Amino acid sequence: MFLNIPTARQKYPCPGEACDWENRAPLLTVAGTPIVIDNTLELGHTISGVIKDEGDSPTGDGYVIIWDSTGYRMFNIDNDGSGNYESPILGDGTYYAAAWGEDWGRVTQLWENESCPSALCDITAVGTPIDISGSNITGIDFNIVAQMPASISGHILDSGGNPNPGGAVQILDAGGNGYGDFWVDENGYFETYPLADGTYFARTRHTWQTIDEVWDGIDGSHCPNLECDILASTPIVITGGINITDIDFWLDQITSGGTISGTITDGVIPLSGVNVQIFNANYEYLSDYFTDESGLYQTELMADGNFFVRTWREPLGMAREFWDDIPCQPNCENRDWVLANADLVPLNGGDASGINFVLAEPPGYAISGRVTDQAAGHGMSGVYIILFDANGTWFADTVTNMDGDYSFAGLSADYQRRLHPLCRGCTGRIYPGVV
Repeated sequence: MFLNIPTARQKYPCPGEACDWENRAPLLTVAGTPIVIDNTLELGHTISGVIKDEGDSPTGDGYVIIWDSTGYRMFNIDNDGSGNYESPILGDGTYYAAAWGEDWGRVTQLWENESCPSALCDITAVGTPIDISGSNITGIDFNIVAQMPASISGHILDSGGNPNPGGAVQILDAGGNGYGDFWVDENGYFETYPLADGTYFARTRHTWQTIDEVWDGIDGSHCPNLECDILASTPIVITGGINITDIDFWLDQITSGGTISGTITDGVIPLSGVNVQIFNANYEYLSDYFTDESGLYQTELMADGNFFVRTWREPLGMAREFWDDIPCQPNCENRDWVLANADLVPLNGGDASGINFVLAEPPGYAISGRVTDQAAGHGMSGVYIILFDANGTWFADTVTNMDGDYSFAGLSADYQRRLHPLCRGCTGRIYPGVV
């Protein structure tokens, strides 16, 4: 049985990511009874402006990033090719914005007129707040100036010098900040976007049945399953805007390893479309897979090692688990908890089959509901829902299904729920307490 909230008309606005948690009563679970929430989304307002070059002329280069008042990155917004941009609909609140330019050989500019290369500055300390209060905000313009272009490029090759079938090179700076994964083309070639002068490190990822490597100044050193300290590898130094080329990794085939496979059911029926994620023994993400119509999943060939296996995006109301039958909410993203409590799946010269999951509604309480388009009256699919605890700390997230329904299960008492919809034309809301 589900309990409809008696105070549903008392919803509080949750503008973007700027909810005031201290002044909002928590959503309380009631005597072990799941709670159903039906939510409607209402119109908000936008931030808009023009991206310009150093000569104050509009440019098609760059895109705009929006952060909430806490510095949480919310959106990337493309311009229309002539520099004009407009944000998705936002609720009243405080935001920060920057125009990213590094992909085009320009320097990111934080509003208002602050240089912020690669958006790595302290956004809320350096940026000027943009306050929305009942109306659209216009004239948030940027000037992204050209920098001396410098990129890192090279190849991912197999041991015979042929292009490796797939893979990417990950770039980090000396502070461990990631600059993204740069995927190879059909020739095994990769090239980063223009980077500022500085020290960088590189390693391969997502390569096919080969041993990943870190850059060693020659042709790469083994880094199986990414279990090595990339910041202890050979640095790549950019100075004076001079491109760095010939960062060529020669990968060896995996000679000792295997695959991980299993089935996922609800105890009776196979569950298709369940996301299965693989992590190394340091709880770093490696890859993910989906179950087929028989509930079966199987990884690609991986090098010997120990791995965490976790389900994700489970069917409505199912518990999120690590193998072997270890529910993880609310600690699924807590590395220390995972290392102390979750079981590892070993690979040692052979396959690991039978890594099965039986998903069920977990013990405890549940919150579920539907997200509805207020104007059209129908459910909205693909809306991103975030659940926070009573301190405003991230607890879990999910996405509405085709009918607009969502569910969080396995909850203890005293949780607060915030809705942050990633859709155009809508703004989030939170609910007051229920007793």
